[in-house]
Amino acid sequence: MVLATRVKNRALPYLIVFFIWIVALVTKLHTNGLVYGLDYGLFHPDGTLYTFRSLTWLGKSQVEAGLEIADWYSNHASKFTEFQASSLYFENNSGWAIYNLRYLYPLLSLPFVAMIGVPGMLVIPALSMLTLMLCIYEIARKYSLGSFGILLAIFFSASITVNRWMFVNTADPLLTALVSIALVVYMKRERLKHWQAVLYLLVFLTSITRFALFIWAAFGLVLFLKRKRITGSIVALIAFLCFLPTLFVDFAPSVLANKSDLPIFDKVLAFPISLFRVAFFEIAQLVVLDRLLIFFLFCVTIVAITRWKSESSIFFFAALISLWFTGAINGVIGVNFRYQLPLIPFAIWVLAENQSYLISSLKAYRLPRFR
Repeated sequence: MVLATRVKNRALPYLIVFFIWIVALVTKLHTNGLVYGLDYGLFHPDGTLYTFRSLTWLGKSQVEAGLEIADWYSNHASKFTEFQASSLYFENNSGWAIYNLRYLYPLLSLPFVAMIGVPGMLVIPALSMLTLMLCIYEIARKYSLGSFGILLAIFFSASITVNRWMFVNTADPLLTALVSIALVVYMKRERLKHWQAVLYLLVFLTSITRFALFIWAAFGLVLFLKRKRITGSIVALIAFLCFLPTLFVDFAPSVLANKSDLPIFDKVLAFPISLFRVAFFEIAQLVVLDRLLIFFLFCVTIVAITRWKSESSIFFFAALISLWFTGAINGVIGVNFRYQLPLIPFAIWVLAENQSYLISSLKAYRLPRFR
């Protein structure tokens, strides 16, 4: 009887998080589309290539796959509704030079696409959102903040920005989920016998999901500086080896994609400008579109600066800089925090680890009582 009660109590928070996820999922499926010209729909341009890969892996010809995707997008996409099916063919689309190296998302989507077709590409992103919410809870629970973790799960499930990108048919939700799992694995390393092996596997999996070199190079560098030199070096090495095939394809169109007409050397010279532009527009867009999220990130950054010696703060700034550089490499402005989504679990860690400091600070700055 006592054992059953304990199991029930332990399972309850996870059931609550699962229910919150269900509500967020149903809300997104019911309410999506264009908002002031911005695409808050379920099916995005990037998703056409991932879907095309899954359909052709399932045995469909390029013609069949292209026509199926074009037909579905014409009826269900919010913005990218008209395109030639032939534009998705491997020999016609220059994007395949990069997308051919992103195996994991279309691979994991195969059983769902086989069962329900193009909408099956939404299953992995939806499960990735659930994973992110569970990881948020686990990070908070490590510091005995389980209830706070549930509140944070609610907060992010209601975020306009997080909902915009975590329920769509791109690889970004899966990358965010895998990075979140990797962080939880690292934080709970004392309880995991082979945590390094799990971490290495996750580095590999994220690297075949989408570009993740910078975040793992930064993660590895922090580990190296924390005297975990072998682990840090292996993390960075795996990320580099997975990135290496990119050097043998034409990746120039993916570097500063908004300046595709420039030669690669000129793009290198334009990169510092891209860094500034991405930072400015990302912050400005969040101020306009998601003020609660930008306020949350501002508060976390202040805490991280104040507690810069804490382990969570060091990892947070490493992730922040690496993801900033990732967004700047792409160069497309106004993507509304899309490339910075993996920063979320690191931000939660900062708050959880520095809870005592936060509580003492709030008490110190409490308004005096009037008598």
